Amino acid sequence: MANLKVRKFNTIDQVQHFLNGGITGGSGHVKPREGGPPGANLVGLTLTFLNPAGTVTFVAGAKPNGLLLYKEFKSQIETAIPTVVVKMLEDGSIAFIEATPTTGAVLKGDGTPATNANTVLGFDKDTNAVGKVYGSPYSPVPAVAPYFVQMYSSNDNTHVVTTYE
Repeated sequence: MANLKVRKFNTIDQVQHFLNGGITGGSGHVKPREGGPPGANLVGLTLTFLNPAGTVTFVAGAKPNGLLLYKEFKSQIETAIPTVVVKMLEDGSIAFIEATPTTGAVLKGDGTPATNANTVLGFDKDTNAVGKVYGSPYSPVPAVAPYFVQMYSSNDNTHVVTTYE
């Protein structure tokens, strides 16, 4: 049964990412001042996307120790799967979104921690991370879930979003 859901976000960028079907890993898994994700933990690990479909296995970066810079991490994913866009949010979270949002990004959770990069980036290794693209409540008529209902800023400097799904 469809119902209303209310969520809070710290930035407008997070709201846009959410409403356009993006998925976000746990915060703090990337240290922006260090230039990228924990590369030593990613080399040889794999990310598998169900939507847009594709797989990337990380290879060593250009640094002498093989650690990946953020730009190398982003490039490896976006080269292997051109329909995925990689972003780093202000809190250090890694975020994935479809290049042209249609139904939402889906990252596969296959339960194999030995080769799965999900947990290193703050995603569940066992459960798929599923984004949804939220449509308009006005088109089509009647509206089809999931859709955006309303948004407002609260006194604690956060953005509150209501969706119907």
